[in-house]
Amino acid sequence: MLRPTEVYVGLAGHAEPLSLMYPRNDHEQMALIFADGDRKLGLILRGEERILYHTAICQNENEWSGVLVSGIEIEIDPHSQVDLSGVRAPQGGLVRHGEFLSVQTTMLGSRSPPFAAIIPVISNLSSCYGTERACFGEWQIVIGTGLEKRILHTVDVRP
Repeated sequence: MLRPTEVYVGLAGHAEPLSLMYPRNDHEQMALIFADGDRKLGLILRGEERILYHTAICQNENEWSGVLVSGIEIEIDPHSQVDLSGVRAPQGGLVRHGEFLSVQTTMLGSRSPPFAAIIPVISNLSSCYGTERACFGEWQIVIGTGLEKRILHTVDVRP
């Protein structure tokens, strides 16, 4: 359950970076809203297999709306690491590298065909050593801390 002060209804492009958007009907998406530079992006978290864990820019013709929850955090399960030897991370997997926590996704665009990408969800983290990286196949979106912490959504993309 969420408190009324934790939710508002609006457009994804106007959401705080790191917000969760719940759909109000079958035509809206459940998505993690985050920023990559000056772009607001939405990672689709639930829905048809063909678009699950795909990302779109949230503006203009791709503007999404729904019930927004800001102030969320992402937690990763350190026991869910995926071996990246010679392969890319699974779709929806989170990769910790450099100063970033990034998502392996497919970018959806209105003017170009979909393409695979790894996009930072959180930046300015403590830097990893050199080119070292780790992929986490299980992660969750939470709000609150301690006894007040609530899990809003869980992702498991382990092969």
